Amino acid sequence: MCVVSFKDSEGFRHAVEVVAESLYEAVAIAARNFADAGCPPTSGTQMDIEVRAPAVTHTITLMELSRFLRQLVKAQFSSNGELCHGIGS
Repeated sequence: MCVVSFKDSEGFRHAVEVVAESLYEAVAIAARNFADAGCPPTSGTQMDIEVRAPAVTHTITLMELSRFLRQLVKAQFSSNGELCHGIGS
């Protein structure tokens, strides 16, 4: 369980609790929840992630999430376009 939050352009802090297996998954889930609630963060928005038990806070931008996802997709496919079975399996 973790709390993902960000401060909008008007200085208001928005927060949501999510369950995720990684920081990037937490940010992705939270970004969707924020958008669904009508307060979508922008790609440069810093997202603070507070991991509960033990409590730890990390900061990731949506731009960093996007870069991570692009690298993940690249890593999962070999040069001939077939799925690599060594990653995520």
